[in-house]
Amino acid sequence: MKKEHKYFILFIAFFSLTFILCGFIKWKVYQEKEKIVYLMDEGLVAIHLKFDKKNTPLVSEVELLDDDAKILYKNVNFVDKSLIDVVDECIKGASDNYLVKVHVWTNWDNIEYFQKSHYNIDAKFLSKENLDNLKDIVKPVFLLDQKYYKVGASHDFAITFLNGGLMEYHVDAYEDAVCVGYYGENCKKTIVDDAYYKKYMAHHRYSINALSLKMDGDGKDYFRYKEAKHECVVQYNRIKCSFFNRAKDDKDLSETIEYYEIRDEK
Repeated sequence: MKKEHKYFILFIAFFSLTFILCGFIKWKVYQEKEKIVYLMDEGLVAIHLKFDKKNTPLVSEVELLDDDAKILYKNVNFVDKSLIDVVDECIKGASDNYLVKVHVWTNWDNIEYFQKSHYNIDAKFLSKENLDNLKDIVKPVFLLDQKYYKVGASHDFAITFLNGGLMEYHVDAYEDAVCVGYYGENCKKTIVDDAYYKKYMAHHRYSINALSLKMDGDGKDYFRYKEAKHECVVQYNRIKCSFFNRAKDDKDLSETIEYYEIRDEK
């Protein structure tokens, strides 16, 4: 083999090795610096980030990680939109409730960014290693002996689910007008507190089937409603309840949606 050919082969080999090495280093750096935001409302999504020249976070990819997310966002394209717009769009497509706490976990060290959201976001910084286990951590779990606080209540109101299908109520004591009838009949001022709820409990027992929860009355007094049916779904760190009530003169059941959340007790 001619000397010139040897140098040429060595040059090609060196160039190829350098190209492969640089590509590997670039790929490794990208992997190490990849930023992900996990958002949990009524479905879990993983939002992969990219940054423009102004270092503005944009969405490069969104993974729908559970069945709820796949149903909620199956026809939505989030790519190239700003992160905060995608976060708000996801929440609006799920609960659209300004009061419920929406959980965000990320390895992007800029938690303050999420204060731009129109919603109530609880954002936490986690290492990439801890984020890898997040899907298992956020699975819905029904907890006994734990206060679930009603979201948006004017006074702290909480339900605790006890063993044996029993329920316990807590409310910060306050004065209110309590009426015997449905439309302001025979009203008087009453102190509403834990003792009041023990005397006039609307729901006395509950039953749980998988992650579906039912609250049942004793057939005598649903706070003087003629008919009431309360069905809830257990979600991560909260319960979403549909309350169906019918007063004595109503033809149909009226439905209201309420959320009950677990708080970080101080």
